[in-house]
Amino acid sequence: MFGKSRRPAAAQVGVRFCDSCAEVSTSAQRVERRYESARTSAYTLIGRR
Repeated sequence: MFGKSRRPAAAQVGVRFCDSCAEVSTSAQRVERRYESARTSAYTLIGRR
């Protein structure tokens, strides 16, 4: 009941399922998306005006 998950432990290591977008992503893919988002924001803030 408490402390137990419904998914097996192997499914939780490094992989997440996004219910809103219905896709499985690895930690490397999430890091890449965060990097791209931060880079885009930085270019928007300090880019040529």
